[in-house]
Amino acid sequence: MPPKISKGMKIGAPEIFIEGYPWYEEKNAPCEPSCPAGHRIRRTISLIQENRFEHALENIRARNPFPGICGRSCAYPCQMKCNRNDYDEGIAISTLERAVFDHADMKKVRRPVKREKTGRKVAIIGSGPAGLTGAYFLGLLGHGVTVFEALPVLGGIPRVWIPGYRLPKDVVDREVSQIIELGIDVRTNTAVGVDIFLEDIMNKYDACLIATGMHKSMALDIRGEDSEHVISGLDFLKRVTLGEKIDLGEKVVVIGGGNTAIDAARSAKRLGVREVSVIYRRTLQEMPAHREDVEEAEAEGIKILYLTLPIKIERNKKGASQLECLKTMLGEKDMDGRRQPQKIEGSNFILEVNTIIAAVGETLDHSFLSATDIKGTQDQTIEVDPSTLMTGKKGVFAAGDVAWGPSSIAEAIGGGRQAAISIDCYLSGRSREQIRSIFIDSGGNLIMESSTYKDRETLPQGIVNYDQIVNFDEPGPSSYYEHKPRIRMKYSLSPEVKGFEEVKKGYTRGEAIDEASRCFHCGQCFKCAICIDVCPEDVFAMTEDGPKVSYPEECFCCGACALDCPCKAISIRVPLPAKVSVLQGGKPLIY
Repeated sequence: MPPKISKGMKIGAPEIFIEGYPWYEEKNAPCEPSCPAGHRIRRTISLIQENRFEHALENIRARNPFPGICGRSCAYPCQMKCNRNDYDEGIAISTLERAVFDHADMKKVRRPVKREKTGRKVAIIGSGPAGLTGAYFLGLLGHGVTVFEALPVLGGIPRVWIPGYRLPKDVVDREVSQIIELGIDVRTNTAVGVDIFLEDIMNKYDACLIATGMHKSMALDIRGEDSEHVISGLDFLKRVTLGEKIDLGEKVVVIGGGNTAIDAARSAKRLGVREVSVIYRRTLQEMPAHREDVEEAEAEGIKILYLTLPIKIERNKKGASQLECLKTMLGEKDMDGRRQPQKIEGSNFILEVNTIIAAVGETLDHSFLSATDIKGTQDQTIEVDPSTLMTGKKGVFAAGDVAWGPSSIAEAIGGGRQAAISIDCYLSGRSREQIRSIFIDSGGNLIMESSTYKDRETLPQGIVNYDQIVNFDEPGPSSYYEHKPRIRMKYSLSPEVKGFEEVKKGYTRGEAIDEASRCFHCGQCFKCAICIDVCPEDVFAMTEDGPKVSYPEECFCCGACALDCPCKAISIRVPLPAKVSVLQGGKPLIY
């Protein structure tokens, strides 16, 4: 057997003779299929590098109408998959998305062009990311859209339950307004099941999208939790956003380990509470809250008590609360792979507090579904067809948390777009293939492609991994790339923090361009022209779409272009059956 080329092997430059010729073939980077919202990340980064922020914003909004929100609150799974993580540090994708929103001149951003009115009407219940994303694309598709929202403001979780220090309210309002400007009808202060009933909506509209989110707090299930000094994390955050005055006292304990718990703790601190603590029954490694937010909370003076379990709440003689807790240790993993906390008997201790904020999880309020035949699941979500998001009731769809449980904003956006595509197919009788590309960029419109959420059929062929962009001479990416640390954002963190001013300051325009320049552009030509430089026969020409072989009859397929392409966007196309002979020192090698 011929020897294989392995990572880091020093083999020199082999002579390669192949029946075929080089071909630019766009491949996929690992970041893009990791984005539930379907963000075409490499295209955005390329446009930022070229200082074309307005075009970058149009590119993002082709799939996601909320770059300002996502750029500030996304858990960025795309960034975790970035090939640059194996070289130095992954690209700050979410911060670049925010920079596009912050710095694009809105007067120069092209507005999407709507299709002609279809005469069909769609009701959307809930105005969070899933509901408004559905409204956005359904509106562009020409359907009449009405949004029903129980609260006095639109925006769902980003507007009401994410504090302003993390996501300023004017950012949410700006992004919501550009959706409403499409002619969306809005009914705020209208709770379905109270002010209007789902059966009436289904009778008046041609289709309905349920996107209410999960806004019912789970119980602590301990004695004394019905005390007047105990409030839910969701209720607390909502009251803060809506401007209600809340007397928390000097000592507050937050129970829980998710994002709601950390947001509640940091909000209490900003309201002037002297001592704020968070208790969580597992360790930091199991904590579901974003690690970065936990570190910021600690920098603001918030104490986190790990391996601590609340067991009882009582009132003391001074009118405050006594929270009795036990210390825990982690046991074996359960069927879900989580280590369950075990009580350490005799480790009881008391925390004297003025207010307890319970933030142990959220669930769906099913009450408005009671008179319908829409089915729920054991996970307290609505049962849907995963390919269409239609419920058991014809013409009724569901997306976001109500369809697949607590999820990220990006997942809700991807689901909202998927639902819009499915609803349009349902109303028009078209197939998904027929509406795959409806808006054409060259005409000033946005491109609405098939959703990539749980649907990988539209991805380019292949994913370029780190091992494919390494040097043959030494481990690591091509010498074209330099080691360069990620551009750091400026922060405003202090134990004496007051008010809800945004903590993260984002990138300047120049910093965004510098950070974008770190991208490997995995699988996508960025016109570095190395292929042209290394070609011994000068057969290459650079076009707007990437390199092309202008004179294939003069190419003897040495393979230098494919070997030296930094982003591995050049393939050697070989007619079948292939005849490959790779020589190095008289020994055959596999290429």
